[in-house]
Amino acid sequence: QLTLRKGKKRRTIPLESFFIAYGKQDRQPGEFVEAVHVPVPAGGEKFAVYKVTKRRDEDITATLGAFYLTLAKDGTVADIRIAYG
Repeated sequence: QLTLRKGKKRRTIPLESFFIAYGKQDRQPGEFVEAVHVPVPAGGEKFAVYKVTKRRDEDITATLGAFYLTLAKDGTVADIRIAYG
């Protein structure tokens, strides 16, 4: 989730609804992202992020991969989300 703010007014929205189209976000004029809420993975859930860059520190990332998956009780993947940027 994201918390957006303009002055004293705040609203919290799902991350999925923030990005409307390429270069367009669900953000009002003067509104900014105040907080990003990342839930702690529960049992059976895994989260990992990988950064690929030429230097280890203080460099712009060339590629980033983020992976979130939920395992079923039998060990199979019940749900997965993959993002690259």
